Amino acid sequence: MNKYVNPVMLDVVAMVEQTSSSQQEADLSTDHLLAKFNDILEIVLINRHGETLKLEAYELNYEVNESEEG
Repeated sequence: MNKYVNPVMLDVVAMVEQTSSSQQEADLSTDHLLAKFNDILEIVLINRHGETLKLEAYELNYEVNESEEG
């Protein structure tokens, strides 16, 4: 799972550092963005039957479904 999560988190942190005027503001903004990110992950990791999924399995299913629709 780390191979999917880490690149996204690094991108978020880099974006905040570039747009914030102080380190404290950057830290607060990063915490806020990562909290939203974690909420999204929790939704993603639970399927419509209430079963918890691995992120890799969800992304694989999404790619297959997307190509079938296209």
